[in-house]
Amino acid sequence: MKKYYFISFLFLTLTSCQKSKDEIANNIIEKGLKAMQKADEEVEIIKIDSLTPANLTFDETQEGVNMRQSIERLKHEVSEKLQFLKPCAGVVNIYPDLQEVNDKIALIHHLEDSLKTARGHFKFDKTMLMKSIIIKRKEQGKLIIDTAYFFFDKQITKCTGIKGKDKGFWQYIPMPPMLSND
Repeated sequence: MKKYYFISFLFLTLTSCQKSKDEIANNIIEKGLKAMQKADEEVEIIKIDSLTPANLTFDETQEGVNMRQSIERLKHEVSEKLQFLKPCAGVVNIYPDLQEVNDKIALIHHLEDSLKTARGHFKFDKTMLMKSIIIKRKEQGKLIIDTAYFFFDKQITKCTGIKGKDKGFWQYIPMPPMLSND
């Protein structure tokens, strides 16, 4: 009977010394933020949430962001061109300019169809985990409070990417292998 108590005590002692997955992830995040601070950017963690299953959409990948930005840029160009052509209608020949507008509209439809198809075929590694954090940072002298999501492999040995807002879009950025649990 004493042997079972000893084994139980030994097991509890060994398991209590191990860090939890949340603690390991927090250490990786803190290493990453320290690296940012070395690059002259002040960053302070306000809140760190628990690990959750990773969630990422195609629109948040680099390819998705690029496609959406291209669509928005083309829509803006078409709108500006039409505003420019409106007063000229009936005064000068605007047919070549209208053809250019129609070509851009066709390109917009093509890109939107491609985006829809890419969304349908997008497969994300559901075994990964993520952790959201709220940070306070200074950018060009302004204080900014922001949310970021750190993505980890299943074993929490490394940070595989970060998702944050850039130019109004949520964007996932794959991380180089430097942010690991060493």
